[in-house]
Amino acid sequence: MAFVVEMIGKPDAVGRRFFCCSATNWRQVLQLGLDWGWQPAGTSSDNAWKNDWEQYGRFSADYECDEWGKSVSAADATALAEALERASRQPLPKFERGPTLLREDVTADEARMANANLDAGSLGELIRFLRRGEFTFLWDD
Repeated sequence: MAFVVEMIGKPDAVGRRFFCCSATNWRQVLQLGLDWGWQPAGTSSDNAWKNDWEQYGRFSADYECDEWGKSVSAADATALAEALERASRQPLPKFERGPTLLREDVTADEARMANANLDAGSLGELIRFLRRGEFTFLWDD
């Protein structure tokens, strides 16, 4: 089964905040950030999902996706954005392409994001999303 990583930020003056990508791209982005100096601060349990974490699973502060949301702080999102920005100034490595993701209930923009190959354009979109602050991420299968 192929998974989409959905990232949802709190609305701000610019409006709704949403970004999604394939699980393959998510892992590649995290590794690229690490390669360019990002020092992960760890995640926290999103309050909306806290009861599910307590009832069904043990929370882990890593960046692995789960059914229930994990939150990334604004400072950590900014630090990841800065590392990705540094990486984007150099020729990017060739990234593995994940499986094509198809679902009936997605918008055209969501389908485009989820199926984008990790390149300078999609990386730039993610950097802009990250710079807007705290967000929650989770699987959408």
